[in-house]
Amino acid sequence: MDARALSVHASWWLRREASRLGWRGIAGIVLLALAAGLVLFAAVPAEREAEERRAEVAKLRTELRSGAVGGAGGTAAPPSKLVQLETYYAFFPDVSTLPDWLGQVHLAAARHGLALDSGQYQLQHPAGARLARYELDLPLRGTYPQLRAFLADVLTKVPAASIEDVLVRRESVANREMEARVRLAIHLGGAQ
Repeated sequence: MDARALSVHASWWLRREASRLGWRGIAGIVLLALAAGLVLFAAVPAEREAEERRAEVAKLRTELRSGAVGGAGGTAAPPSKLVQLETYYAFFPDVSTLPDWLGQVHLAAARHGLALDSGQYQLQHPAGARLARYELDLPLRGTYPQLRAFLADVLTKVPAASIEDVLVRRESVANREMEARVRLAIHLGGAQ
C-alpha cells in the first residue's frame, strides 16, 4: 500500500469513527487528550520539583541536627540568612554620618529653590535596636514642580531616606506657590 492510499484509508476510517462517536464522543476524546497533556506538561514537572524540595528539606534537617548549620544546640539561623541580615544592616549609613545626610537634604532644597524654614528634628534611638531613625519635619515654600524635584533629589542623594508624609496647601488656585510640610526619615545603622 502506498502513502496516498494509506492516507485515504486513514481519512475514511477517522470520518467513520467520528460519525459513529458523535459530538459527545469527540468532546470526550478531546478532553481526555487535554487531561493527558496537563499531566505530562504540568503535574509531572511539579511532582519532580516537589521531590527535589523534599530532598533539600531532608538534607537541611540532617545538617541542623548534626550542628553543621546552627550553632550551639542548632537554634541559630542558617548562615545564608545571617549573611542576608548582615548585608541588610550594612546598607544603612552609620549614625556618625548624620550631619552629611542632613547637609544633602538642605542642599537639595537650595538646588530646587525651595524656602526651607526652621524644621523639627528628632533622633529615635531605641535601646538594643540596630537601626536608629532620624525624623525631619520640614516646612517648605515653593511650586509643586520644585517640591517634586526636591523629594526625588533627596531620595537619590540620601538612599537611606524615606518619605513619611507630605502635606501641601495652596491659598488659591491662581497662586503657583504653595506651602508644604514634608516629614522625612533617615534610617541609620550602628545604633546598638
